[in-house]
Amino acid sequence: MRPALVLLVTLSCTLALSWPAPALADPSSDTEQARQLYANGKVQYKAKDYLDALANFEQSYALTRSTALLFDIAQAHRLAGEGHCAASRRYYRSYLALEPHAENGREVNERLQEIAACADAEEQARVTRTAPATATPQAAPSPAPTSIPQVASPHGSTSTVAVLTTGVGAALLLTGSVLYLRARQRFAEARRACPCREGSFSDWEKLSNLSYGLIAVGGAGVAVGGTFWVLGVSRDGPRAASAALSVSGTF
Repeated sequence: MRPALVLLVTLSCTLALSWPAPALADPSSDTEQARQLYANGKVQYKAKDYLDALANFEQSYALTRSTALLFDIAQAHRLAGEGHCAASRRYYRSYLALEPHAENGREVNERLQEIAACADAEEQARVTRTAPATATPQAAPSPAPTSIPQVASPHGSTSTVAVLTTGVGAALLLTGSVLYLRARQRFAEARRACPCREGSFSDWEKLSNLSYGLIAVGGAGVAVGGTFWVLGVSRDGPRAASAALSVSGTF
């Protein structure tokens, strides 16, 4: 019995020793690769090959998540020229958000001012290209141009136009305010997720632009409706007021 037990133990030990050990990941491999990518990027950057430098910087950042690389990526985008201003601004802002007391903070702010017009133009062009899909509510007709000639219309129509115009304007104003609050929420979510990838703030910018448009149109509607209301009451007296209340009760 004992020889069999000894044989079993011996076989177990032999199998354990002969079993191949799992390969251990080299913790320095990513770091070395990131350093090499960064070095390649610096060489290309000095050679003014900004697009290739940008690709190397972004790959290095993906491996290390080094905040300093956000500045290099922003610089490469800026120097790449047309079509890169908005991306450069996003990376500059991400860098400052993570390094609010950076030694080169003054330079970053100067660069932001330098590319502000270019970045705004790129963002506006992007919004214009996507306007049919994202800004459908803005197609609501503004009552101002059609309601102005109705100042001289019969008594009841002026009050009706005033109520309808004010109601539509208030609805657009409320919708714009809700979208603005949602845009601020998207901005906060994007900031919490930083370091930010390209396009992180696109939802916030779309909603902000849309909310500004709705608030402007709604405010104009309310102002025009109020003007018609004052004109109708001052001209028609109690008759116009009672007609307006009747219309608002059925609206």
